Amino acid sequence: MLLKFVNKKLSTKKNNFFNKKLIFALLIFSVSLFAEETKDAKKLPALKANEFTINYDNVSIIEYIQFVSKVCSVNFIYTATDLNFTISITSKEPITKQSVMSSLMQVLRAN
Repeated sequence: MLLKFVNKKLSTKKNNFFNKKLIFALLIFSVSLFAEETKDAKKLPALKANEFTINYDNVSIIEYIQFVSKVCSVNFIYTATDLNFTISITSKEPITKQSVMSSLMQVLRAN
């Protein structure tokens, strides 16, 4: 009789422990379901694999050429003394590699 009572107490303790774990797991899961995105995450557009946003303000054209070279995997040959000016270029929405290259060509034509 005493053995049955002890086994019953142990199984009750195991069930209580399991129930506490289950309740804790459900609580964590329910909190994550109702969590909101941060304001910054809502503002930023989702970028696709080959899209970029540009925000260069008053930088050397050489620095921008280096950026385009890295992004587009293209090498440029230039004389640094010919490229002694700064630019400001910004894209509000994500642009493709082709648009990045096109923006560089437009800037070089204008100067």
